[in-house]
Order: sequence, then structure tokens, then C-alpha cells
Amino acid sequence: MILAISLLMTSGPVISPVARDRIKGLITQSVEEGAELLLDGRNASVASLPDGNWVGPTVLKGKRENVGYK
Repeated sequence: MILAISLLMTSGPVISPVARDRIKGLITQSVEEGAELLLDGRNASVASLPDGNWVGPTVLKGKRENVGYK
């Protein structure tokens, strides 16, 4: 498997605080269930937009399929 990450990659905010918290919870659950966290976007922020619902790029490795997100 080849993993390429572009330094030009951008992302926008998640739609709501509830959605952001759900995504962060799924990342945490995946790690607790054995996934290796290669890139953690849970603490992403943008100084000029402090009220945004940010989740940065996240890369998980070794997670079983269909566990966590249902």
C-alpha cells in the first residue's frame, strides 16, 4: 500500500459541533478497538475562525471493517 499526503490538502469545517464530536468519537473508538492512529486531526483549529467545527485529516491503520461507524 502506498500512502501519499499532499501538503496542499485543505479541508473545511464539519457542519455542526454535534457532527464534529461524533467524528472525534469515532476516531477515539477506532483507536480503542485496535487501530493505529498515523495522523490525528481531532485537535485541528484555525486561528482566524476559532468557532469552526474543525476536524483535520486523520489516517487510521489496521482497523477492522464495519467496526466503529455503522
